[in-house]
Amino acid sequence: MSHKEPSFFLKSHFLPAPECVFNHSEITSKTKKFFPKCGMVYGILVINSNTDLSLAQLKSVFKNMTTLVGGLIVENSSLSNLDFFTYPYEYLPFYCKTYGLVIRNNSKLTNGTMLLGTRFYSQNTTKECYVSIENNELLDMSSLCGQGELKDLLDIRTKGNFKNCGCQGNGPLSEFQNCNTTFNGLKLLNTTNLDLYPLSNITTIQGSIDIQNSNIQNLSFLTNWQFWTVKSNRTVILNLQNNPIMKRLGLPVLKVPKVCRRHQKEVESFQKFEKKLRGLGLANIENLHPEFCITIAEFKFIFEVLELSFLNLDAKICNEEIGDIRDNVLCHFESMYDLPYNCDIIVGNVIVDFGDEEYFSKLFNVWHLYGTLTIRNTNLKTFNRLQLSYIAYLDDRDLEQQDRLIQIYSNPKLNDFLMNSVSVKHHNQRKTRGIDSRQSPGRLQGLGNWGKNGMCNVSLSLYVLQGLLLRKLKLHWWRLWTTCGD
Repeated sequence: MSHKEPSFFLKSHFLPAPECVFNHSEITSKTKKFFPKCGMVYGILVINSNTDLSLAQLKSVFKNMTTLVGGLIVENSSLSNLDFFTYPYEYLPFYCKTYGLVIRNNSKLTNGTMLLGTRFYSQNTTKECYVSIENNELLDMSSLCGQGELKDLLDIRTKGNFKNCGCQGNGPLSEFQNCNTTFNGLKLLNTTNLDLYPLSNITTIQGSIDIQNSNIQNLSFLTNWQFWTVKSNRTVILNLQNNPIMKRLGLPVLKVPKVCRRHQKEVESFQKFEKKLRGLGLANIENLHPEFCITIAEFKFIFEVLELSFLNLDAKICNEEIGDIRDNVLCHFESMYDLPYNCDIIVGNVIVDFGDEEYFSKLFNVWHLYGTLTIRNTNLKTFNRLQLSYIAYLDDRDLEQQDRLIQIYSNPKLNDFLMNSVSVKHHNQRKTRGIDSRQSPGRLQGLGNWGKNGMCNVSLSLYVLQGLLLRKLKLHWWRLWTTCGD
């Protein structure tokens, strides 16, 4: 259709014209004459047992409406079909932030395809409209939730229908036995039942994951988890908190790797898993078992596949993980001289100092660094061949003294600085460190006499979210300029 969708600005900044507001408590043969003739109608439309209009008559009442702002309730009606709207844009825009959609207790209702053409706008990037479809004993919702406009709803509530949309992620464990999709995420709160087998059938999680105050030891019960769709606006979408016997993540999805090519190099990918993240997502891993640890493979999965940063990360790197990580060569840093040439992953604080220039190429293939990076007192002219993409720091013992993850200083010949795809995360195990105007996340000094009046024309691109350093060029980035120092 060539029609243009109504402007969000208009809906947000102008009061509705009185003649476009429907103020009656229900739609009946007596109130239909008061229904606005406007294209954009404001009101809560209630169709119930008092609605003495046929489907054709309802369609006639709503024929001029091209946009609904308010709410829609269909309950205790005699309707078998909800096809009473006209779709001017191939869908009906429904601005439902406050009142949402409720369809419940309609004993004759068998057809809900109207929902596929209703586009829900909550005017909030992460909080959806309230959508509840319950106790319609003849209505099959199972084939509708993955189609049309419904496919984008993560928090839809379906219960007591002939067939529902998967399971509710906050429901009792017994309800997961025969479903493979959860809506409203997955919420395991105050769980003491260690028989989590009913969750092993889940392949798709629609929404955030929240596991708190439980006796769960790891996430190995998610045996078939393959798809995750979640919305975030700098909010926590993976929360593992106050689980005192949880020692490991134990994600089964990591057991099936596949090899793909990236930058002319074979690297591990995860063939079974697909995530759709809308917005910037955080993980919170806090107050678990004191020995809780995360493997390098799990970090790779969190960074590269889930694309998360951390609000809190009370964890260690698992000590038993020695040797290569599948197709990635893992090295432990002692010195640039002793470092092998084929490292993909480095654990340790990397220091490049005077005399290490001839070994600098050993870092060219490194993708992940679990530690800090210092380049100082060298005669290096450039290091734009670095492919370093992720830095994570979990040990706070040296951080108070170093106070930096990345330090680059006293390199007088350096004239080409490019490091703008690195994803940086540092963590204080007692409290996640924030960044303010008094503390720069990297130290850049003595880089050469570039520009005028001693100003260095050099930039380090990092990513900031709620005071944390984040990831990837596709996100918002800050360019940090610095003066030449000593």
